[in-house]
Amino acid sequence: THAREYLDAVEKALWGPKQLGLKTLDPSDWNYRPDYDNANDSTDFHVAHGYNYHQGPEWVWPLGYFLRAKLIFAEEFDEEPGAGGKSAGPTKRASLKVQEDCMRFLQNHRHHLQTDVWKSLPELTNSNGSFCKDSCQAQAWSVATLLAFLGDLVSDPVDLRKVGLKASPNAVEDDA
Repeated sequence: THAREYLDAVEKALWGPKQLGLKTLDPSDWNYRPDYDNANDSTDFHVAHGYNYHQGPEWVWPLGYFLRAKLIFAEEFDEEPGAGGKSAGPTKRASLKVQEDCMRFLQNHRHHLQTDVWKSLPELTNSNGSFCKDSCQAQAWSVATLLAFLGDLVSDPVDLRKVGLKASPNAVEDDA
């Protein structure tokens, strides 16, 4: 249940309905500054000259790892015992419910890819998925981590042993 608690906490604190990526800092943190402007020449040291790069702007690439974690720990999100994830065995596919839950995070990405002049995903966005002029507008790792997630979703189920996790406390290790 720890994995589910952590993933739920990430979703609650760092995700919003208009975003492409995850916030880099919890909005409740006193240093949270979600709008990155590298040209800001003010005396506000919290944001001047892009100081807040890691203090709230929404980065796209971590979302892929977040979604892969939801697949890896799918058993904790499934209401049907044995439907997927770690306690059901090392290669059990996540249930349709978990797969649909993961895919809802990509609704904004589809729209963005259809309307973006670069036909790509940016490095980061400002608050609520708003455009950031200082972000790379076609960032390879933003696309790559989401493609890796989609690959996991449509191919063979995630083998927990390959990502360094045991299937369950009682799992028999396969030496082959």
